Amino acid sequence: MSRFMGLFSKSKDTLKAVYEDDLVGYLQSVGLYNDIISGRRLCVFCGNPITLENLEVIVPNGNEIDIVCSNKNCLNQL
Repeated sequence: MSRFMGLFSKSKDTLKAVYEDDLVGYLQSVGLYNDIISGRRLCVFCGNPITLENLEVIVPNGNEIDIVCSNKNCLNQL
């Protein structure tokens, strides 16, 4: 069974999913893949580096994209 990541839109209060098998292609399409692979993207709440293994939620935030790791404390802040 494939795991999926949440994509949350604050303005529309909706949740969309990207299956793990499609994650790399999605991240490349929105320009996040290289930053994640190189450790330059950090969790918006705890500041830990985001990896493909701990990426849990992607939140569009105006012109920016916030990323939340799989840490339970971070997910509870959504």
